[in-house]
Amino acid sequence: MRVLIFMTLALLPIAAVSKEQPKWEAGAGFGYLRFEHYPASTQYTDLAIPFPTFVYRGETLRADDREGAKIFLLKSPDWTLQFGGVLFPPLSSSSNSARTGMIDLPVVVAPGPQLVRTLNENWSAKFGVYQALAASWTSLRTTGGIWEGTTTYQHSYELGSTVYGFNEATTTVSFGVMGASQELNELYYGVPAADATASRDAYYANAGLLATQVSFFQSIKRGDLAIYAGGRVSDYGISANRASPLFETNQNIALLFGVTYSLFKSEAMEAPGVGK
Repeated sequence: MRVLIFMTLALLPIAAVSKEQPKWEAGAGFGYLRFEHYPASTQYTDLAIPFPTFVYRGETLRADDREGAKIFLLKSPDWTLQFGGVLFPPLSSSSNSARTGMIDLPVVVAPGPQLVRTLNENWSAKFGVYQALAASWTSLRTTGGIWEGTTTYQHSYELGSTVYGFNEATTTVSFGVMGASQELNELYYGVPAADATASRDAYYANAGLLATQVSFFQSIKRGDLAIYAGGRVSDYGISANRASPLFETNQNIALLFGVTYSLFKSEAMEAPGVGK
């Protein structure tokens, strides 16, 4: 489960494909998110919330719709070493039928290095290794690690004919595979003996593959107004923990819709793609 979730809205950028863009932009938006409770759960969370937006197009730090939010550690024309990561949202186990009576799931933040290879103008490949951190109001502890490999196609273009004034667009499609350590998989799939019931056997999780994923993200823009739509299909048919009683389905689908409006812009300009 590649999320995204709460932080996605705060960093959701204002789309742009023009040759010159402001170095920073700030604005506001409204978004809808639908995502699974945890990997391979049959239950979902729906969120519809307003949020601030911020775009910054620096050479070391960038956050925009073409390149996402990233920190560049090392750069060359074809290779970059970046600082990135993934996020798993928290869950109250009382709201999930499969986990009733078990401890709540903490928010898991997993930062770490990403090695990115630019294949051509549209295609890139990435491999990342992340340290997972389970966070609560009172504690922060390590909980294993995550690795992922992703291939991404991205194309920014001007629309041939405008629709209600929208004339710029960016399309992004990603294909990836993710794996996790035994400690992290235990958090989502393990069932301690004390939590076993007649319908939920005790289970000790394994390290290994977590999911394959296909993601799609589309943005269209008219002046300072941008509309976003995206989705992600996660397939757990290769999961190392299909035998867990908490493993309920082979596929999850996450959805994202958003509208943003740029309210403030810097006078300084920065061309897109400088960080690549």
